[in-house]
Amino acid sequence: MDKINSIKARKAPGPDGITMHLLKALSGQVSSSIALLINRSILEGVYPEGWKHAVVVPVPKQENSANPDDYRPISLLPIISKIAESHMFTQLYPKINSKLHGNQFGFRRFRSTVDALTYFNYLATDGIEKAGKVAALFFDVRKAFDTVPHSKLLRRLQDFDLPKNWIQLLESYLLNRTFQVKVGQMLSSKRRITSGVPQGSVLGPLLFIAYVDEIFTTDLSPNAKLIMYADDLAYIKPFSTPQEKEELCRDIELLSSKYKELDLALNSKKTKWMCLSPGNKDSTMKLQMDKEEIERVESFKYLGVDLDPKLCFKNHVARITTKCKQAIGALNRTIRKFAPKSVFESLYKATVEPILTYALEVWYPYQVHLQTSVERVKKFAAKLVTNNFTAPYQELLYRLKWKSISQLVAERRAILMYQYHHELREIPADALYHHELREIPADALVRKRDVVGRTSARTGHSRQYYISNATTTTALQGSINLMKRIWNALPEELVAHPNPITFKRLTRKPEIYTILVKSVEAIPLVTSSGPPGDIQTQPNKKFVFNSPYDNKHIYYIKINNLSDRRIGWEIKTTVAVRMKVYPNCGVLKPKEAVLITISCNPFDFASVDTSNDCIIVEWTNTPEGAAKKFCSEWFKGDGIVRRKDLPIEYIP
Repeated sequence: MDKINSIKARKAPGPDGITMHLLKALSGQVSSSIALLINRSILEGVYPEGWKHAVVVPVPKQENSANPDDYRPISLLPIISKIAESHMFTQLYPKINSKLHGNQFGFRRFRSTVDALTYFNYLATDGIEKAGKVAALFFDVRKAFDTVPHSKLLRRLQDFDLPKNWIQLLESYLLNRTFQVKVGQMLSSKRRITSGVPQGSVLGPLLFIAYVDEIFTTDLSPNAKLIMYADDLAYIKPFSTPQEKEELCRDIELLSSKYKELDLALNSKKTKWMCLSPGNKDSTMKLQMDKEEIERVESFKYLGVDLDPKLCFKNHVARITTKCKQAIGALNRTIRKFAPKSVFESLYKATVEPILTYALEVWYPYQVHLQTSVERVKKFAAKLVTNNFTAPYQELLYRLKWKSISQLVAERRAILMYQYHHELREIPADALYHHELREIPADALVRKRDVVGRTSARTGHSRQYYISNATTTTALQGSINLMKRIWNALPEELVAHPNPITFKRLTRKPEIYTILVKSVEAIPLVTSSGPPGDIQTQPNKKFVFNSPYDNKHIYYIKINNLSDRRIGWEIKTTVAVRMKVYPNCGVLKPKEAVLITISCNPFDFASVDTSNDCIIVEWTNTPEGAAKKFCSEWFKGDGIVRRKDLPIEYIP
């Protein structure tokens, strides 16, 4: 009865016409009979023939396509068959899952595309830090699920130490399956299925990942890694020497041979590769598979996220912001004018925001202009929902009880790290605990599974993770590094909390959010001098930071609004710089404070000419009478000029 109740009532009926609604209504009367059939089937190793017939409905991937390859087959199986498979899955999953490779993320509990993307991001950024360049290959398998040979799959299942009656049952389950194709009201004649795992079934995905797990036995070169999500295979290898390039070519041929051993065919035309590097070097490098050149791309959509060679995710931001704006515009034209505000808001949250925030903890960019592009989408929606086009963004969020994208990503990263630490989600251990012994500080503690922790003098929290010193912005801004920094900054009582629901609730507190934001803002692109103190500015004034030739700096500005009225500000820059503001740029209410971090990393330090290397920050409508305070904080005592020997020009 539990299995019947666990299956969604909306499941389409199979060829027998029995609906899930009917079974749920009669579960008290039929559950014991169904249980008897399933148990008898398992004991005797025979799967009933009536449960192996499927009706296939082709769904077009593209409209009006005449190519059969452009249709996705949706298999409708008997509902009772799905109940039986669900019970079989419960018994088989622990045995198979325990022997699967850790880099397979598809169709497994406690793993998702977010975890696969997080691990990919870690391997890529770590490789760039060590070698400067990383080759990322994305292999495409032709009709992977439909071409798995039954005989080889059954032999492979024996490696999982399944009882003999289960092997017999799975053989009976796979063999002599039939299907019919349904288009409209037309139904084809019956055909026999000779290969592949059953589409639309409960067991099919599990059997598939058990079969392709053999790919991980390929004898790859040192530092080469594979990531699989179902049939999607990504290969990652840092390279810098001619020998490593040769190893890369050899690995491609080995993987191609391994797929051939499994009777699975790689599609060289759809297989792509990308050179990940801050400088996008080796533009002439070519790779081949089976004597066919693999196309090199500058953008690739991997598990729903658009990758680019510099891993700044600008292509992803451009795609999703355009898509979301179009969706919001469509909702505005069709829904907003004719339905209550609550309906428009609900549709936005259900259809648009999931696109905007999918895998946000992985791809959220560190460049301010890209962050602003993402935030503008939510700002646009907030204006339409409230029908207020003049109020500041923060005020709209407060009215709607929404979170900004920056707040959402900070919370998500904290929650994801909590889940990894408490083993509520799974990711390969090297992503969290990777280190080289020479890099471990003397006071580091070695925890279980080679976890490197250290006690923070600020929080006294003993569950911190060691973060190796990185020299590239790509590595510093990698998602795992950012999650570690957030985690390390949290208080002891929060990271040790045993209840994940309570942890999630506590991360929403303003004081915790402040910690989350500052932990990321303080990323040491260079050693920071720290905030010089509280600074107030005069109305309609501006000051200029001039960049020295031989260094990189992070500046901190803290503004307190001590007046009884609201103030606002505008930031203008002559170069692309990284800026983080808490709260977000815009308006400060009376008695509030703001901390701005400005990183000058993008200045061209290779150029002797520094005449244009400056940041101009203009403050408008700010409190009166603060020029003396400004000068004393920034030019005397422990001000930033004394610490950094940095020329700062104040323009009245």
